[in-house]
Amino acid sequence: MYHGGEHRWNLRTTLGEWIFGYDQLPAEVHKYIPNFEYFLHDLTQYKEEDRKMNAMLKIIQLMFRDVFTHDHDAMITSILQGLHYLHELEDQQTASTFFETWMRYLLYAANTLTETDIHDIIDHVEKTFPEGSDIVMTLAERLEQKGKEEGKKEGATNALVKTSVRLIEKYIAPVPNDIVQQLKQQDISTLETIIENVYEHKTLEEIKQYLK
Repeated sequence: MYHGGEHRWNLRTTLGEWIFGYDQLPAEVHKYIPNFEYFLHDLTQYKEEDRKMNAMLKIIQLMFRDVFTHDHDAMITSILQGLHYLHELEDQQTASTFFETWMRYLLYAANTLTETDIHDIIDHVEKTFPEGSDIVMTLAERLEQKGKEEGKKEGATNALVKTSVRLIEKYIAPVPNDIVQQLKQQDISTLETIIENVYEHKTLEEIKQYLK
């Protein structure tokens, strides 16, 4: 098991610890519940020169170890080291495919990356692994487009929430804060339905029927 995240693993490490009363179960029951144990491998304690593994596994370890770092220089160093390992792969098609998977994970999982960070990554890739420059630029463009679309969607949702509140207060009653918060959690389709049908209702309870 690989645990990737900013927080240390602090959960139980055996299956038996997850089962309430496991130790009190009779022996004839125990044999049907194998007490599996997680093997935890702390990647942060290793230095690059300590790893006698193939290039892909080295990159995977870098990927999981450093993706959540808040240290810009450490992130760039990790990427440069990973690009060096890619050159160890004899099949460049495999290297490019693996590089795309790595960059996709990095750009989508590392939510601390700024626009400057992404441009720095692109710059380093172009210099050290030109085969992957088109890949990382395409992924960065997709990420940027996704951000724009999410921003537009959020803006549209907020506008519909305000319209819903205004119409409900005009035709039914003042809208308490708890309902306003619920409206903010609705999808665009639900909000549009409320706006279209608000004139047909007389109480807030009837409006609540639309809320998911």
